[in-house]
Amino acid sequence: MNIKEMEMNNMNQDILRFSYSGFQHSVLYSKYKLHSNARNQPIFKFKNFVVSPGSRSIHVDGNRVSLGSRAFDLLVILLSSPGSIVSKDEIFDYVWPSTVVEESNLRVQMNQVRKLLGHFGEVIVNVPGRGYLFVAEVTTEWPDKEAC
Repeated sequence: MNIKEMEMNNMNQDILRFSYSGFQHSVLYSKYKLHSNARNQPIFKFKNFVVSPGSRSIHVDGNRVSLGSRAFDLLVILLSSPGSIVSKDEIFDYVWPSTVVEESNLRVQMNQVRKLLGHFGEVIVNVPGRGYLFVAEVTTEWPDKEAC
């Protein structure tokens, strides 16, 4: 990240750096605004879930379900790095930017995410002292530009 990107990141707390491993046998780094147009963000798919950060929606078996905004952001940051540990500091910086919160807040939001996932809740693994790991296979799809 160069100086200009760091300045832009400091100005807009909604920017997140996503990384996708396995994309053309390399790592792809891109930036997406969480609340920007949906065509600028991938749609995450795993099991019977479809998560669209652009429209801030979650569908399970084709039916839209609701999840609080902090829990939604927590799920998005985990989905953005499947198979990689996301540190608690990264989670706090993303889900609660410019806010000091207790670790219990993270546990409450994680419980909400796991409750939504139901019996798939085990796809989120707590790595003691390090953070959280999303272990299910996640595919990404880019929305059709004409549809946005």
